[in-house]
Amino acid sequence: MTICVSVKTRQGLVLGTDSMSTITSSVDGQIRVVKTYSNARKLAQIGDLPIGVFIYGMGNLGARSVHGLVLEFSRLNYGTAAARKRAPKTVRGVANGLAKYVGEVYSDYVKEAASPLDLGLYVAGYSTRSALAEEWCIEFPNVTEPILVQDKNKFGVNWRAIYIPFMRLFTGCDIRILPILLNKMKEKGATEETLHLLNQSFSEIYQENTLPLQVVIDAMPIQDAINFAVYVLQTTIGYTTFEIGTPSCGGELQVAVISEDAGFRWVSEPGYRIIKEGAHGHG
Repeated sequence: MTICVSVKTRQGLVLGTDSMSTITSSVDGQIRVVKTYSNARKLAQIGDLPIGVFIYGMGNLGARSVHGLVLEFSRLNYGTAAARKRAPKTVRGVANGLAKYVGEVYSDYVKEAASPLDLGLYVAGYSTRSALAEEWCIEFPNVTEPILVQDKNKFGVNWRAIYIPFMRLFTGCDIRILPILLNKMKEKGATEETLHLLNQSFSEIYQENTLPLQVVIDAMPIQDAINFAVYVLQTTIGYTTFEIGTPSCGGELQVAVISEDAGFRWVSEPGYRIIKEGAHGHG
């Protein structure tokens, strides 16, 4: 699994992910974790554009890594001057291209799969001659065409994959409490009308976000946006590290800043190195 985050301010956009990958296997009809690795690549730049992509859900499709497919799409469309002339320069155009390119491999792979497989691509950055960043997302198998995450004139934080730990902190609520509450009310003899009103009221309170963490994101300087993205990542990693079971995210952080004037810049870029004995861990 993974935790990915986007923090959009007036000054730019910060994208961040963890580096953990989880290998699972079906044993007696049950999906079980057989191994985790802490050095997966989940964040990439598209060509030399001020556009980045982070990946969540499936890390591999058969013999191909999803990160490798994103890089291949980037090379084919932005690797030469001739290709760059034809390739899209907008965030939406890149998202459309990725949806088709990765989607074809995904469709071929899931034909042989026993159950639906989730794969998300979050495409964000600056279109040509645009002063504000855009964020688009594709989530196979249900969202095969890119959808706009939020209006380009709005700012805020969005996170994907392991969403519950930070959701509890940021919104002041865990949405999983609703079915528990409804069952308790039903056991105590609540009518269907009462249950419906409770469900409706809870949903309205959650959507209105009446108990949010008070953070002024739109006016954040870029460095503070970086710090906030790291806070989201580390909070989630800490939660899953101590929660019972195999940690679902961890490893070194991958963080990049995208701005209109300076383009895509790595803050923490994954690289190869020799790990000293005894220095291995979850991050």
